[in-house]
Amino acid sequence: MIKLFVSDLDGTLLEEDKQVSEENQTYIKKLTEHGIEFAVATGRSDRDIVKLMEDMNVTGHRVSQNGAFVFNKGNEAIFSGTFDRSLISDIHELIEAEYDFFFVSTATDLYVTKKTEEMRRAEEAHFFPLVENRDLINLYGKSVFPTKISIVGDTERILELKKKVDNRFGPDIESYLSDEHCVDILPKGISKASGIDHLLHLYNLKPEEIAVVGDSFNDVPMMQMTPNSFAMSHARDEVKKHARHIVDHVHEAIRYFL
Repeated sequence: MIKLFVSDLDGTLLEEDKQVSEENQTYIKKLTEHGIEFAVATGRSDRDIVKLMEDMNVTGHRVSQNGAFVFNKGNEAIFSGTFDRSLISDIHELIEAEYDFFFVSTATDLYVTKKTEEMRRAEEAHFFPLVENRDLINLYGKSVFPTKISIVGDTERILELKKKVDNRFGPDIESYLSDEHCVDILPKGISKASGIDHLLHLYNLKPEEIAVVGDSFNDVPMMQMTPNSFAMSHARDEVKKHARHIVDHVHEAIRYFL
């Protein structure tokens, strides 16, 4: 019997139209009927999770921005982690010198230095509008406190840039291919697994008392936490090998425990 079920959003719980299917919603609500709590662990912002849970009329724990922020179901802040000003400035400069399609996340907003047409199209995938600020790098540590940088675009191109960032800043960062067209860069030690671990300690849960489901490389750390791990069938083989089970839908994973 598990006590906590954790789901990723993009490529997992969310459909392409940013909606959750009725069947998935039905089974999420059945979790609480069986005494199992629900949580979301995502690279998206906390306010995205809040909106989604309000739309579904469910209550749950929230791990956002790949573990940078953790809130329990009572909306109490459990953890928050941000970049050191000097480190984020150096990363920003390296990326900007070679590439202009990246986002900077804070607790409440998603920033870009310039809203290009490409970024406006990408904006449609988000629940809230992007914030444009051409002087962004000079605001770090003053009015803007970044938690994550996301490089977006062609998979091969962003992986090349990821390698350069890793080579220079590897000991101080975590970096993941969070989906086929996005690399996320976070402070060292922050991951979905670290975020979930805060919930385990808070509620005195054991790894075998949780279940997780995801579809990408940023989900691997949480898959490695528990034997009750699920990967979506469309995930890369390198991701699926870390999961105990493969499913087509989140509700299939939930059915294992009801």
